[in-house]
Amino acid sequence: MANRVIAVIPALLMALGLRGQEGPSRVGFAVGYASPQELHAAAGIAAGLNVHFNQGTPGEGRLRLEGVSFGVKTKRTSITTLESQGSAWSVGYDWMPGNRNVRGILGIGGMHWSQRLVQQDIINGVPGFRAYGGTKSGFSIVPTLGAQVRINPYLSVEARYVIAANIGNNGKYYFTYSENNEIREMRYFVLGVELRFPKLR
Repeated sequence: MANRVIAVIPALLMALGLRGQEGPSRVGFAVGYASPQELHAAAGIAAGLNVHFNQGTPGEGRLRLEGVSFGVKTKRTSITTLESQGSAWSVGYDWMPGNRNVRGILGIGGMHWSQRLVQQDIINGVPGFRAYGGTKSGFSIVPTLGAQVRINPYLSVEARYVIAANIGNNGKYYFTYSENNEIREMRYFVLGVELRFPKLR
């Protein structure tokens, strides 16, 4: 999926350059590298759609719909192998104070997350046939802090830190060694780009 997204970016940039005199629309596409800070998972990718309001003013805002998929992280002990992977969907509103080129990002939104764990026993150094799996999910209110640098009217680079503490959850696991690997907080850092679509004639 990541390779497909990267392959599409040059075509989008070319299209934006050809129609640069018309100015950007309210809608943009965002994609970035997501690095988990307080989560038993590997780095992944974040992607979504943004809708901007009050464009060009010090109080510009945007509605943000974003999905994040983290990679699989493996933890091995002498008796088990534990694989964990997390994902999340969020809807939020960002207030973006600043000037035309540099803006802060102060956001608030709601997030639905899930975490899947798979544990396999190791017998005499070899993975056994018994595997256990389970999924937990929950909802949380999440603040977002960050900054955006606008390269041109269509292309921006931004960094955001997403925080979802005190996460509630549901579901259950069917094995015993997962207590230290459950989600207690969902915190991750996103470094990415936003591509604004041109206005339609």
